[in-house]
Amino acid sequence: LGGDPDWGGTWTHSTSVDISDVNNVDFSSLPVGDYDFTYTFPVNGTCPSVNAIVTVSINPIPAASNPLEPFIFEACDDDNDGHVFYNLEDISNEITGGNPDLTVTYFETFVQAVEGFGALESPYENVNEYLQTLYVRVTNQLTGCYNTAETVQLVVYNSPELPDGDLVYASCEDAGSDDGFVQ
Repeated sequence: LGGDPDWGGTWTHSTSVDISDVNNVDFSSLPVGDYDFTYTFPVNGTCPSVNAIVTVSINPIPAASNPLEPFIFEACDDDNDGHVFYNLEDISNEITGGNPDLTVTYFETFVQAVEGFGALESPYENVNEYLQTLYVRVTNQLTGCYNTAETVQLVVYNSPELPDGDLVYASCEDAGSDDGFVQ
């Protein structure tokens, strides 16, 4: 068919698939699975009709770990400027649930994740101070199908700082007691 499913022929299916318009079949409503269709190109002048069996595979969208909840990736900021380098590969396995057929790419915008351009390099330094959302594209390497429902929240915490100089903690013994303990 040369990648064009509408050459003027008709589609038929021997079982449960409803083909109400045999000249223009919409495969997008089919559930996940493989379907064998017969495509018949009609008689053309003195040429006989020609049939071809076409297998249509509907592949599942890859599932991320929990697409409804953002994945929280926390880091401690050594110099307290709100920026940290994140090794994004550290969380990819958690996002895919360990499925080796799935790859994860990270993007700064949802549009970039959907379009698949502008993938971030790892390690990645957050652009927004202290809190930033990254958009995740999970791709099944076997089928090419992808999902962009997952997000990652980069959270930066300031490192604790001790005051300069000596730290002195003084306390008085309880009134009326001379046992040397403070309660």
